[in-house]
Amino acid sequence: MKTFILLSLFLVSLLKCEEDHPLSCKDALISKLESESVRNPRAELWEYTIEGKKYYYTPPYCCDMFSDLYDSECNLICHPDGGITGDGDGACGELKTKLINGILVWTDGRK
Repeated sequence: MKTFILLSLFLVSLLKCEEDHPLSCKDALISKLESESVRNPRAELWEYTIEGKKYYYTPPYCCDMFSDLYDSECNLICHPDGGITGDGDGACGELKTKLINGILVWTDGRK
């Protein structure tokens, strides 16, 4: 009984912690990707810092699919590459040229 009470208190504290600390954009994107079917090639999430701002990039995963570029608030900015031409949707402007020195922050480990 004592173990049950301790476990219950622990779970309640975890739930309270999630309410106080919502998922970061990075964590939200990872959760979104993990909720989708496994991709081939595997899904990845890259982080870029451009002029002090964070951006998150997911590469295209299949024929003629777009990549996605999100700002730090998880707003979809544009599709830098992929699509029929391979050049994305053209909406990234000069931001596309600044996508260098990214950091791979997550790779889907599912099979």
